[in-house]
Amino acid sequence: IFFRLFCFGWTMAWREKLRNLDGCQTLNLSDNKIGDEGCRYLCEGLKTNNTITALNVARNNIGVEGCRYLCEILKTNNTITTLYVDGNKIGVEGCRYLCEILKTNNTITALGVGNNKIGDEG
Repeated sequence: IFFRLFCFGWTMAWREKLRNLDGCQTLNLSDNKIGDEGCRYLCEGLKTNNTITALNVARNNIGVEGCRYLCEILKTNNTITTLYVDGNKIGVEGCRYLCEILKTNNTITALGVGNNKIGDEG
């Protein structure tokens, strides 16, 4: 499923919709400007979803806090195998969160983090 939400904003109502996406395996939310707050709602909606295997949140103005929310979900989610966070603003600190979660998450097989101002340190 591909959502284009930039005209409507990311609200708590979308969180409820995410909880009811039974059978959906790919969720593409790229280019929606959801930011950290929207990422929080997204992650709350994904807490009970066990069908989404690919999540694309590229180019959404997500920073360190949003990255932290994503990593919290990845602690317990064992269905997401592909995660794209390209073109956001997670920086080195967000990269550290992702590295830590990858030490224990055995399901992520593809991760896109390009264009996040990570640099060599990340």
